[in-house]
Order: sequence, then C-alpha cells, then structure tokens
Amino acid sequence: MAGTNPGFDAANFRTQIQNTMIMGLNSQSQLKPTFYFQSSSTYPAGTHLDGDGKPIDARIQATVTSPDPVQVPAAVEFVGDSSNDEDLTGTYRQTRVLLTLLDTDYAQVDDAIEVDIDAHRYVINDVHTVGLFDVNVYQLACFRKGVEES
Repeated sequence: MAGTNPGFDAANFRTQIQNTMIMGLNSQSQLKPTFYFQSSSTYPAGTHLDGDGKPIDARIQATVTSPDPVQVPAAVEFVGDSSNDEDLTGTYRQTRVLLTLLDTDYAQVDDAIEVDIDAHRYVINDVHTVGLFDVNVYQLACFRKGVEES
C-alpha cells in the first residue's frame, strides 16, 4: 500500500469503483471475466511414480481436481498490439487484454492461470500493483491463448 490517509474512505472507494467496473461488463454472465485455476492430479496411496510424477503402472488413472471458476468485478481493456516488423513468416499482432482489479477481488483470483472473456481464453502473463492509500489496485496483462493473427 502507498500509505494511509485518515480522510480516505477505503470501503466507500472500493464500493464505488466496483460498481463502475460492473457497469462496464457484459450483461451476460457467461461473457464476464471468469478466472480459471490450475488443476491438480492425485493418485491412490502407494502409487509408485516416475521422475515426471506419472505412475509407473500405466493402468493407474489420476484423479483430476479442478477448482471452480470465479468471477469478480474487473475493468477490461482490449489492446491490439501490432508491429510492422516482418519476419519470414509474416507480421504478427498479439491480442492482449489488461484487467484491473481491486485488492479484495484480486485476493480471490491471485493464483488463477487463465481468464475467459467474451468466450475467448487468455493466459495471465504479468501482474502489476499500484497503491492508493489503503487500497491496492492490480493490473493483469493477459494474452489470447492459441491465437496467431497475421
């Protein structure tokens, strides 16, 4: 945090900013930013694993657990990065999204690895923090998954 200020009402600030973020989101729930987390695999007790953490006996199946996706208020900014630099395969544009979240919301998704926005998956690549007195504001740089545009 950047510091405290007795005249700054952090709770009211969060409420007003969250309301503004909600106002800018798609009204359809399935198109709002939805955060996804790393799945984990477990094996029955006593299973012997190889160096990669896979069962030596290929007949043993993993139990895969995926945490439930989470939606939190976020400001969404679509950024079209382009370059005139051309290589042997062409000129590429990256589709990028910048998400802005308040600290209380970020705490619910801080270990997310991907986010779905408008039915497109993005990988969370980088996180930056800015302090506003008693509130931290997080900005997540996310890149579209599996897309190469020319």
